[in-house]
Amino acid sequence: MAEIIGKGGVLVAGHVKAPVIMSTQGFNGVAAWTKPRNFEPGGQAICLDWQHEWNETDLAGKIICFPAETGSTHAPLPYIDLVRNQNGPVAVIVGNPDPLVAIGIFISKEWHGPSIPLIQFPTDELMKVLKDGDMIEILEDGTIQKA
Repeated sequence: MAEIIGKGGVLVAGHVKAPVIMSTQGFNGVAAWTKPRNFEPGGQAICLDWQHEWNETDLAGKIICFPAETGSTHAPLPYIDLVRNQNGPVAVIVGNPDPLVAIGIFISKEWHGPSIPLIQFPTDELMKVLKDGDMIEILEDGTIQKA
């Protein structure tokens, strides 16, 4: 039986099982995903924010977990493209969700169909029981469990 970690607030529902990558830093999707390399095949989800611990890390296929989004009003744009094209993170867990990130994921779902789960959950609690690369599962109701 899977070990339940907790139940988060569901901002966008979905079910996914993937490795998690966690950060104690706020994440700026615009700084991370809008460099020329991000527009090359296979480079779309590589974090290219030199100020972030994920710099040079490919976030495709991962559940990304961070305390809050930082950045500009352009925040929805990279999420719209990565979710629509299904070549970015497969879910987002955030402690303090920014409406702009949610808008990007909502717009992708409404305009293009594909979506990813967006869950509000205290990231510091996850870091007590998980490490980068651990497989976790997010259920439709926001339950987060070790896979």
